[in-house]
Amino acid sequence: MYPSREILECDANISNTEWGLMSRASSPIVLVETKKNSQIQMGLIAPGLNKIGVMLPYAPLFKLISDDFGKPLVATSGNVSGAPIIYKDEDALSSLNAFADVIVNHNREIVIPQDDSVVQVVNEKSFLLRRSRGFAPSYFGPTPNVVFDGVIAMGADIKSSIGISNHGQWYVSQFLGNQESYESQIAYDKVFQHLIHLTGTKPACILADQHPGYYTTQKGNDLAKEAGLPIVSIQHHEAHFAAVLQENNLIDANEPILGVIWDGTGFGSDGNSWGGEFFEYDQYTISRVSHLGYVPVLLGDKMAREPRLSAMAFSGQREVHNFVRDKFSPKEFELYSKMLNKPELFTSSMGRLFDAVASLLGLCDVSTYEGEAALYLQNLAATAKTEINEGYPIQRDDDSILTAPIMDGIIKDMVRGDAKNQIALKFHLTLVSMIQTVACKKNYKKIAFSGGVFQNGLLLELIVQGLSDFKLYFHQELSPNDENISFGQLAHFHLHQRELKQTV
Repeated sequence: MYPSREILECDANISNTEWGLMSRASSPIVLVETKKNSQIQMGLIAPGLNKIGVMLPYAPLFKLISDDFGKPLVATSGNVSGAPIIYKDEDALSSLNAFADVIVNHNREIVIPQDDSVVQVVNEKSFLLRRSRGFAPSYFGPTPNVVFDGVIAMGADIKSSIGISNHGQWYVSQFLGNQESYESQIAYDKVFQHLIHLTGTKPACILADQHPGYYTTQKGNDLAKEAGLPIVSIQHHEAHFAAVLQENNLIDANEPILGVIWDGTGFGSDGNSWGGEFFEYDQYTISRVSHLGYVPVLLGDKMAREPRLSAMAFSGQREVHNFVRDKFSPKEFELYSKMLNKPELFTSSMGRLFDAVASLLGLCDVSTYEGEAALYLQNLAATAKTEINEGYPIQRDDDSILTAPIMDGIIKDMVRGDAKNQIALKFHLTLVSMIQTVACKKNYKKIAFSGGVFQNGLLLELIVQGLSDFKLYFHQELSPNDENISFGQLAHFHLHQRELKQTV
């Protein structure tokens, strides 16, 4: 938290667009690049990265403290890591006093907690990474002409949110975090009841993700059963696609649109874990047209926390190079190899492919926070020389895109001793080429993007540069990550109603 632009510019490069976002009424956190001579201890605050989140004091007390101190302050949410924000005085006193020297309270109770919103700027365009304080709960973009009242969208389980369609208006809640913990579920329930009351909504239909293990899905099923309401299950990545289509007013488009939906995981219609998907939207119908080739899931959710497992899984049944083998003890390697030979679940996840490449390059074998490996890979690629303009070969097998040639190409470059930052950049360029390959196969003119992978600022830059022959669509008021799933569920429900109306 900086008291002024003058002091901020001693540590970071900041554009007028970024400053404009910081100084607006919503006062979000903005990601900016630090200077080489910055006094910020990046090794302590954001190890391995070259960007920090900066903000201005947005409350009178913050302003007084910031002006008096006259230097940057490290500001963080009032919560234990992995738990929701603490907003009740008694909870703060019992949970935060172990590491907080002073707790300042107020005689006005906080009704609903909100995280800080986070924004980044790419090519002078702002992209929301977390939509909360100052932005939610609300939505001001385009919505269908025919809006059904009382439709409740339960959202996803990680980076969850709640969506409501009522009285001709759509509402999207703030970021509600990961629903794995009991505390997060309590917070989700409180916001749910608050939004229902605030909007005067009488629930008439429930929308939920297809994943049967999500808390949000289970809660949706319970609500529907208790109230005797219909519940509609919507595939995770189709909801992503519907969200970006609706935000860009493309629901009534008169030509096919390619959807590139890349994230870490989502329950697929075939029972596998999806995440590297290509969809077509045409005349109110979404169909899957291509995807990353399936690889085995190793150890369930642990795979997302240990990129080395992704490196092993994407190495497939071929001879595993020592670049991968050396990341495991002999006993681990033997056990995991047996699991690879008898997989129970497969994934097409682009997020896990990022993890695999990051691990292969020695950037991150075990993550300490979500997306860590991908951030390191993006940061490394951004330091490469720009004369590299092509990636690794793209090979297809029917409707799937093979990842083995990409992994083999990376290992070949590593054996040859190529610079790791150039390999990282080649990987990013490969993804642009992958999109182009799929788009050209059926002559799509328009491409829409959603999913957490598109929080990667470098990838966005390369897409805009490399796919200039296409009309590209990104999220406008929503984050590309799972926060948009609730909105996408609403959009998917409405486009399906259009489809039904068209066929009558």
